[in-house]
Amino acid sequence: MYKLIIVDDEFLVRLGVKSYIQSGGKEYEVVGTFANGKEALDFCLKTKPDIVLTDLKMPVMDGLQFIRELKETDLEIRIVVLSCYDDYKLVKTAFKLGVDDYVLKHEVEMDDLLKVLEKVKPGGKRDHGTVVAPVSKRADTETERSSTLQAILNRENADIYPEGLKGGIFRCHLETFLSNYIVVCMVLDKEYDSHFQIVKREIEILPFINTIREIVNKYGDGEVCLNEKWEFVLIISFHKIKSAQEREEKTHYIVESLRETMKNFFNTSFSLGISNPHHGVDYLKKAYAEAHEALLHGFYCNEGSVFYYEQAGTFGHIDYNQWVKELKSRLTITEDYQYQIEGIRSFFKNFFRFAVEQKISPGNAKKGINIFIHIIQNLIMDYCDLSFEEIFGNDFVAYKQIEELDRFHLLKDWVMYFLSEVGDRLQKKAGDTERIFRIKRYIEGNYGKNLTLKHVSAVFHLNMNYFCQYFKKETGKNFINYLNEVRIEKAKKLLKSSELSTREVAEKVGFHNTNYFGKVFKKVTGLSISEYRRRP
Repeated sequence: MYKLIIVDDEFLVRLGVKSYIQSGGKEYEVVGTFANGKEALDFCLKTKPDIVLTDLKMPVMDGLQFIRELKETDLEIRIVVLSCYDDYKLVKTAFKLGVDDYVLKHEVEMDDLLKVLEKVKPGGKRDHGTVVAPVSKRADTETERSSTLQAILNRENADIYPEGLKGGIFRCHLETFLSNYIVVCMVLDKEYDSHFQIVKREIEILPFINTIREIVNKYGDGEVCLNEKWEFVLIISFHKIKSAQEREEKTHYIVESLRETMKNFFNTSFSLGISNPHHGVDYLKKAYAEAHEALLHGFYCNEGSVFYYEQAGTFGHIDYNQWVKELKSRLTITEDYQYQIEGIRSFFKNFFRFAVEQKISPGNAKKGINIFIHIIQNLIMDYCDLSFEEIFGNDFVAYKQIEELDRFHLLKDWVMYFLSEVGDRLQKKAGDTERIFRIKRYIEGNYGKNLTLKHVSAVFHLNMNYFCQYFKKETGKNFINYLNEVRIEKAKKLLKSSELSTREVAEKVGFHNTNYFGKVFKKVTGLSISEYRRRP
């Protein structure tokens, strides 16, 4: 494997080139990135990389001076210039100094960059004959260190170290690395739309990890991994630091650099949970647990929060039965489908106040909200025949939305949004109910007149087609059938309680054709008019 360094004062160039090489160049290992020629020269004298990718315009020591001094050494290092369009004269000078190739850094594609590396590498197309490629042991060591640390974190029994794991701990010098360290959990803060749906973002994981690793290693020694919970887990070693004050200062620098860099270069924010300092391999799982719990305490803070475990304290207890009892005492629905929305809002405000004061864990706070929402859901279904799907759409699943909310203020906003939507729909339901009652009362008071669909829809200022659909939805019957049933019920009473003739009864209930009256009567009752009169 060929060792390679990148020298450029632009952070994003270093990050982009490094990501290209890591993604597509399996035989290349980026062993360092530097912002100026002086840092890069010092590294080359100590480490002797195989290839250098360098910019020409940099502070402290520019690229040309770096190339001159590198060429004056006995090191056989291949040099590729990272140039811009306006660097032509500088590139020409660089070739006179003996560089091997150049690429346009702001336009280079991964395949083009790999072709250049293939050409200039020792034993590549630039050389004649066959040369055995050098092998770097550092990459294997770093990979083993990362995988060994993850294995320690993932083991079920914290007291047992399998022989293979013990070997990894020894080979990677983890007893030293973990002699003084902290663990940091980082999670990407979610973004939501106005309906609390997560705004999906395309995330390139490798640049994130590279950025985190570069910042951590600027101030110390560390490893970064992404676990199954989508947490970036940082293990930062301070084994070369003796004073607690220096460790705290470096932790502060790392945290602030991470926050600033993520905001400036990725336009996003992370929240962090930080463990107490620990000493020894045996405490790594405990340190991760502390960092994760500190991250949970950030639930009550805004996005971009940083929470230290030593500040966290313990989460409080909640008696769900007590809160359920109080909620049910506030839930009343009247005959016109109105419910006590302000009383319910007041209940949730009390619950939120309690959650903050008692520091209820995020999981328990969400569990409580789920229980309360389920009670409200059952109530409006039983009494109003109204489902959440009708209010929010077929894709709405309350507990899934609640579970996705990673901030307490979002949970509060979601509940108020939920109550507002339910309240608006129930008010509309009440309005619809009041209107159908008025239509029914109108029919009851005017059934003996010449009522038509056109006339009744006009009385209530509704389009005739809409009236038909609305009436069928609310009553389960079309208008004519409903009107006929009302008229026949009135006719039955007159036939039993008066000496009126069939024609007279028909006219009183709104039928002006006796034969038609007889047909409708039999259809509704199953009896002819004469058969009905003879019944006791």
